[in-house]
Amino acid sequence: MSTDTDDDWVNLNRAITDRTLDTASLCQLRCYFKAAHAQGVSVSPALLDNIQRLISRRESARQARWTLIGAWAAIIGAGAAIVAAIASVYGLWK
Repeated sequence: MSTDTDDDWVNLNRAITDRTLDTASLCQLRCYFKAAHAQGVSVSPALLDNIQRLISRRESARQARWTLIGAWAAIIGAGAAIVAAIASVYGLWK
């Protein structure tokens, strides 16, 4: 195991002890998952499942956030197109 993986394993154990695993960032969770997976059979499958579940939750939240941003951009674009069409019909912009 590399030193980074060892450090991530120590940080994972600290996060479990401090009960901060649920609030870890997506990047941290991925490092924790790699470190736990590198430990092999000494790691409970439930721990790997829990970390994977947290990663999935973070990725879903990120996808939902970008979907909302895209939807708002489309609404704003449609509104601007409507305003431009109305202005061109009435000759407001020349």
